[in-house]
Amino acid sequence: GGEWRALQCGICGRIIMDPVVASDGFSYERQEIEARLKHSTISPMTGKRLAFTVLVPNNQLKNAIEAWRKDPTHGGGWITAAREEVKCPITMSVMHDAVLTCDGHSYERAAIIQWLRRHASSPKSNLPLSSKALITNHNLALLARTIAALDGDA
Repeated sequence: GGEWRALQCGICGRIIMDPVVASDGFSYERQEIEARLKHSTISPMTGKRLAFTVLVPNNQLKNAIEAWRKDPTHGGGWITAAREEVKCPITMSVMHDAVLTCDGHSYERAAIIQWLRRHASSPKSNLPLSSKALITNHNLALLARTIAALDGDA
């Protein structure tokens, strides 16, 4: 179904096992994007040059995918688990503008910007962040919109 689109790799189209986010903000299967980056720095999704080639794990998307894999019917059970993954760990509200920090955790953009003004650590792990750079998390935002639509909130 269409609700799975957020879980799919932008290169191969399969459900992602090891999701990483590139600087274009899209999630890919780690092996697929690493292989592509060996010969091209062009985003498979936008067609534009990637600003940088560091890949960041997409922790919340990985958790949602693991829930999907454990739900043999791919019905409501995984959606219930995924609903928690699209909530910002700071605001506890559904993310509308999801961004990733360098440690692979996602937050609502405004909330993490406010947090980073006062802290150099991850709100999720409390460990120091090596960078305060934020990457848009398109797949998690799509998952949040998909869940909202399924819940009748869209």
